[in-house]
Amino acid sequence: MRTRTLPLAVFAALSAHPALAFTSAAKQSVDQCVPYWQAENLPQLAEANDPVAQRCLSLRLENEKDPVAAAQWRGRSARSGDRYAMYDMGLFAGGSGDLAEAVKWFRAAAAQGLPDAITQLGAYYSSPSEAGDRLNYKIAVEYLEQAAGMGDPEAQYRLGSMYFRGRPLTMNYAEAFRYTKMAAESGHAKAAAMLSRLYVGGKGTPVDEREAYFWLLIAAAKIQGSDEILDAVRDYLEKRLDAATVAAIQDRALRWKPAS
Repeated sequence: MRTRTLPLAVFAALSAHPALAFTSAAKQSVDQCVPYWQAENLPQLAEANDPVAQRCLSLRLENEKDPVAAAQWRGRSARSGDRYAMYDMGLFAGGSGDLAEAVKWFRAAAAQGLPDAITQLGAYYSSPSEAGDRLNYKIAVEYLEQAAGMGDPEAQYRLGSMYFRGRPLTMNYAEAFRYTKMAAESGHAKAAAMLSRLYVGGKGTPVDEREAYFWLLIAAAKIQGSDEILDAVRDYLEKRLDAATVAAIQDRALRWKPAS
């Protein structure tokens, strides 16, 4: 069944949906903390200068609504060399507006090979509002390419977006599709929404509404409840596919798991 064309602006709005934020460092940090949280002597381990225990205690205290104590343990962990704590220090500093402090901690975590921190540096140097007169697209792209090569989905997504927009990189839909697909296959929800858009528009790939619908469902799994933008895109695609195809793609999406 053929219907009117859905404006690509709707797909663009979906790919920027705030519910689709992604960070792999947070998941890795939490996964590492699970056995520490199960340990009865976590405070003692932290006091004994175990940097991982200090970070995990910080996260627990943050969850228990004790931000002051959480910040103290996060700082101790970062100064003891824990790269995830360094990354968190950068996030908190950036959130409070201290960009110089944020960059300092992201550099420290990046020096220990944390892809998320390298990506944050790429994001910083490509943001006019953050970098100001330190804006440097060449350095930004170098950081993002480094992180993307390490498999960081956020860096892959950002590079894909740069190639799609044609700034600061030369517009290249093939590269936009390549990077976006890599990120989506790793579970990056914004990339999944963007990939759906690329399949619908035939940008860097032949038009494929089945794949567009599949990746829309992967992105939609991150959005709880009804959403006007999501509903519009889903309705558009479902009306262009027959019922059997829709059911088969929905089953495939339910069984899908991100690449490890």
